[in-house]
Amino acid sequence: MKSGYLLLTWLLLCSLCSCQSSSNQQPSATQQSSSHTDGTQLSREEPSEAKEIWLFVGDSLTSGYGLTADQSYVAILQDLINQGSWIDSERQVPPLLKNAGVSGDTSAGALRRISWLLADQPLRVFLCIGANDGMRGQPIEAMKQNIHQIIEKVKSRGAQIHLMQMYLPPNYGSEYTKSFAQSFSEVAQATSLDLFPFLLRNVAGEAKLNLNDGIHPNQAGHQLIAEQLLEHLVSARILVKNSSTSTPLPIAPKK
Repeated sequence: MKSGYLLLTWLLLCSLCSCQSSSNQQPSATQQSSSHTDGTQLSREEPSEAKEIWLFVGDSLTSGYGLTADQSYVAILQDLINQGSWIDSERQVPPLLKNAGVSGDTSAGALRRISWLLADQPLRVFLCIGANDGMRGQPIEAMKQNIHQIIEKVKSRGAQIHLMQMYLPPNYGSEYTKSFAQSFSEVAQATSLDLFPFLLRNVAGEAKLNLNDGIHPNQAGHQLIAEQLLEHLVSARILVKNSSTSTPLPIAPKK
C-alpha cells in the first residue's frame, strides 16, 4: 500500500512540477519582505556581523512551495545551526543560509542563473536540482553536462559545491530511471565531490509529511529534511561545534 501511494505521489509530482513556474507561485508577505533583487531568500533577517553565505540552489522542493519563507527546510536548518552553536568547519564562523530555490526549475535554468547567484560570493553552494529534468524526460547527458558546468562555474569562483542525489519513480522505465540515478554519482565522481543523500528520503510518499496535494513537503516534512541535512553536515564535518561560546546563538523570533 505504501509503495502504491509513493508511486501515485511521484506520478502527481511529474504532472505538476513540470508545469510549475516561479510566476504562478504567490509569495507570502514574509517572502516578499525578505526577497532580494536576485530572487533569493534570506532564511532569517540578515545579521549585521559578517557571516559566510551558504547558497541553496533548487526547485519548488527547496523554495518551500505552499509555505512561508521561514517554514522551508533552508530556514529551519538555519535555526538548527543557530540553536546548536554550529559553525562552518573551514571558516570557523556561523553560516548565513540563502534560499535560491525556484519552482519548476531545471538544470538548464540553474545553469542560466548561477553566475548572478554567485555575485554574493557564497562559501558553499548546495545544488538540489535535476528532478524536473527527469520528470520531463529530458536527455540525461544534457542534464549531466548542465550540472557539470554549474559545478565548474562554482569552483571557478572559489566556492565549494555539494551535489544532492535525485531519483525518479519506476514508471519512466528501468533503463532511464537507473541511468538518471547513476548520473549524479557519475558527475560527483568526475568532479571529485561527495554526493549528498536524496533530499526527500523518509519524506516522499508520507502523507503526514506533505501538503494536501500529496506532492510537496509540509512544514513537518521540511523539518525532517532539515534535521537529516544537519545530521549529514555534522557527520561529514562540514559543521562543527563552536567551542568559543557556551550558549546558543540568538534566533530571530518566529512571526
